[in-house]
Amino acid sequence: MTHNSLVLNFFDSLEKNKRYFAYALQSKSNSQYVTGTAQPQVTITNANEIQIRLAPLNEQKRIVEKLDKLLSKVDESKVRLDKIPVIIKRFRQSVLNAAVTGELTKDWRERKGITLNNWGKKIFNEFCKIQRGYDLPLRKIIDGAYAVVTSGGIAGYHKESKANGPCLVTGRSGSVGSVHFFEFENYWPHNTVLFVKDFCGNYPKYTYYYFLQYDFKSFSSSTVVPTLDRKKLFNEKIEIPPFEEQKEIVKRVEALFKKADEIEERFIKAKAFVDKLTQSILAKAFRGELVSQDSNDEPASVLLEKIKEEKESHITSNVKVKTNKTSKSTKKFILMKEKKTKNAKKIKRKDKRIA
Repeated sequence: MTHNSLVLNFFDSLEKNKRYFAYALQSKSNSQYVTGTAQPQVTITNANEIQIRLAPLNEQKRIVEKLDKLLSKVDESKVRLDKIPVIIKRFRQSVLNAAVTGELTKDWRERKGITLNNWGKKIFNEFCKIQRGYDLPLRKIIDGAYAVVTSGGIAGYHKESKANGPCLVTGRSGSVGSVHFFEFENYWPHNTVLFVKDFCGNYPKYTYYYFLQYDFKSFSSSTVVPTLDRKKLFNEKIEIPPFEEQKEIVKRVEALFKKADEIEERFIKAKAFVDKLTQSILAKAFRGELVSQDSNDEPASVLLEKIKEEKESHITSNVKVKTNKTSKSTKKFILMKEKKTKNAKKIKRKDKRIA
């Protein structure tokens, strides 16, 4: 607990069910009692203004028990949902790995009566020609028709172009290894990227998927701002499928990625629903709709009366404490004054003897 905390002290009649009030506070919107923008805070004044619907004591217990069960299930759902993005990412990576190793089109080759021996072994510079992008300070972009593609994607549209499409780039500086593909006729590859100047007769979309799984970062410098050195890539050996198989690979990758996209879309909707579920359940609880109400429960009005009595008793005891403190300090003052008077008399007697 720090000095930034507000501590709630409960009256005896409420002490037994603190969790009810914890849930009640959770059900409130922060905007109702949080002030400040740069450093949001809950002041004591604001905290005192928070209104909570008070259910009969037994109903409070039923509400807490029900909330404990429901919200634990919500938390379990969140944990399971949080695993889905990781699973989708791994799935996409496995698809790309199967694509560039020939596993994805194994049955296709069997039907065609061909083998992996048809794949060619070449160096990277024979697979595609890559070149550093062109300098263009982003503040100097003049509004036009041609996309300026940086390591972070499209940064704007310029009046001039520097390269012919399709556009395939990988991050050269800053976001090393990021990959972007656009089917532009013409564009401006920024100096923060390496762009494919020549696909060397390969299917552009296949080259894109090959780039997605390629470890470009391992060829970057270990400086404060990592930079990809294209010359280190030139002589790297890779295996390249025939053009017809490249097209089949792209077709299969896109079909599988489409399924992954559909799952991801459903995940986003499910997560948005679950994220709102906690507040929805809490709101229902404090509208009196979550648990059944029992006519045999002691009314909340009785509980309120007990709180009122305890509050009055607390105020009275505080007044007594203050009075006692005052009387003690007064007695101390009188004693000190009497002591000073006695000392003064002794000094006068001494002075008389000397005289």
